[in-house]
Amino acid sequence: MRGFLIVVFALGGVVLGQDLVQGRTLRVGTGSVSGVYFPVGEIAAKVIGDADPTLQITVMATDGSVHNVEAIREGDLALALVQSDVVYRAYQGQGVFEGRAMVGLRSLMGLHPEPAHLLCSSEAGVTSFREIAGKRVSIGQPGSGVLHTARVMLEAFGMSEADFSPALLDVDRASDLLRAGQIDCLFHLVGVGSTAIRELTSSGDVVLVELAEPELDALIRAKPYYAHATLPADSYPGQTEELSLFGVKALLVASTELTEPTAYTIVQAILANLDRFLSSHPALAGLSREDLLEGLGAPLHPGAARAYREAGLLE
Repeated sequence: MRGFLIVVFALGGVVLGQDLVQGRTLRVGTGSVSGVYFPVGEIAAKVIGDADPTLQITVMATDGSVHNVEAIREGDLALALVQSDVVYRAYQGQGVFEGRAMVGLRSLMGLHPEPAHLLCSSEAGVTSFREIAGKRVSIGQPGSGVLHTARVMLEAFGMSEADFSPALLDVDRASDLLRAGQIDCLFHLVGVGSTAIRELTSSGDVVLVELAEPELDALIRAKPYYAHATLPADSYPGQTEELSLFGVKALLVASTELTEPTAYTIVQAILANLDRFLSSHPALAGLSREDLLEGLGAPLHPGAARAYREAGLLE
């Protein structure tokens, strides 16, 4: 196998050390195997490895965005897919990163939109975010960007976890409990086309709740790294109407420890094979070259900036 290696287990505490400095063997943190980050990480690793077989990208399943940022900080990851809101707060030292700003965090490219999916049992009768009050709701596992964003949304609605029965679960466990009737709803941030969401909605007993309240409009005005997202009709089984959702954007990030030539190689490889990259997963479909530079929550890595300048995307 040339240029990339897929690893399907949770990231442990191994420090990259000299491999990271040399920039030839790199770990990229993603998310759960059933989400979108993991397959997008696989696709990126294959494209980059084919362009430069000497650069090995190891794809890691992890707990998600907050975990990934901390793993980059500790040197356990060289690259990661991270939600745009988490990147912004990590770089600025806000929220869970207060007093611990990661000033060395750098953006390589913006990727797909990640709308929030609120999925509820049809028997729960939930038709809006506020109606989760009094329900049993999974809001994401500890260390995940899902949990981080769910708590931001709760604050925007003037709600807290005391208003319902919260469960801090990964999407796979939450899906099992939702099917079994042991929870009423689950909250997940993921690109369109998630296998986990598709499997849930195929039963007909689970509904996708629209997220288009004025409280979310106000949150977007205050925090521009959030955005509305349109979910076309028939994106999932049983979803016959277009829905307005709320969400973030997935970013590929690194730190200043990643060498300039390696960052350049990564971004240049994606740009040179953009059609292949974007056609490889439904979440990436419709992105343009310009989208790669939008919604970045941290400064561009110098190597990435050089690749974008050569492509005519930056002056």
